[in-house]
Formats: sequence, structure tokens, C-alpha cells
Amino acid sequence: MQKEPLINYNFLLRVEGMFDLPCRSISGFQKKEEYEYIQEGGVNDYVHIRRKPVSEPNTFQVECYVGTEQDNVLSLGTIFSMPVQILIARYPGEFENPKRIFEFKGCVVMEKKYGELNAEKSEILTEITTIAYQTMTCKDTKMESRKPVWKFDRTNASGNREQSARTLESFGIQKQKNKNIRLWPKVSSAKNIKNYLKS
Repeated sequence: MQKEPLINYNFLLRVEGMFDLPCRSISGFQKKEEYEYIQEGGVNDYVHIRRKPVSEPNTFQVECYVGTEQDNVLSLGTIFSMPVQILIARYPGEFENPKRIFEFKGCVVMEKKYGELNAEKSEILTEITTIAYQTMTCKDTKMESRKPVWKFDRTNASGNREQSARTLESFGIQKQKNKNIRLWPKVSSAKNIKNYLKS
């Protein structure tokens, strides 16, 4: 049973399968269907619910930092030939193996709204892009099995020798050996109590 929920700040917007855009926030995407209510004569306890054709496109909003787009891939009126994806990872930078993928097909850039310009606040300039889509699918990838947690077995100070904490090597960071480390001489130059007793 998985007891580790995903966090909401490790996400990435992938456009046309090759452009990864850094975003401040992504909001408004949902899966919704429209229904109509039919009242039956003589029955007052309930109404019949029937699905009706969709009357307006589904949309979601992407808030991006100005100056980070590549070749302005989110320009107004752009029709994407490939699905737009939102990748959510458990750890930063691990988008090669995302835990959840939102995929949008039939996407069109419908609206752009630029952020506020204020001389009294020091903030990063952003712009909000509204993207309309036809269909949305949500895919969950298989969670990795959780490693055994360290436990004390009451006989050995090392416990069961299972390490649950992540190391620097697991993040791709290699430890560098310090070449300037100080080496103490094999023979101590400091005097001890024996030196004083001999004198």
C-alpha cells in the first residue's frame, strides 16, 4: 500500500514532445461533462439526468516566466500537433520517470494575459496562457517498492543494516576527495606525562 502522496511543486510542462517549459503554476484543468435534467410528469422525488453535447471547450491556464520560452512555443493561435503533457515527479529533476502524467490532446492557445507591472514591487514578470483542449487523460505510473526501514535488532549496533535515507550518490552527486587534508605525523611531537617523569 502506497502511503507517500505526491507533492504539488515538482512539475514540468512538455510541449510538442521536446520543449520543457519552466512554469510558476498550472491551474484550471479538469475533466467535466455537461448534463441536462429531464423532469418526469407525476414523479417529484428525482429527475432524469442525460448527457448532452459539450457546448464550450475545456481549458487550463499556464503561468510562465517571461524570457524562458524557446522560440515562443506558446504564441497566440498556436495549434499543437502533439499532446501537451504535465509531468509530476516525486523528487526534483526526476522527470524521466514521472509518477503522474496529465496528457491533453487537440490543444490550441486561445488567450494570453500578461502579468502586472509595478515599480513598487520586485517580482519576476510572468504571463498567463489559456490553452483549450479536446480530451484529457491521467496516467499513473507504477510506484517503486519502498525500501525496508532501519530497525534496531537489539543485538547489533548497526541494526538490520537497511538504509532508508537517500545518499548524495542517489542524486547523482559524487563525493570529492579532499587533497588538502592535514595528515598528522606518525611520531607525536607533543610532550606527554612520561616525558616529564623521565626528566
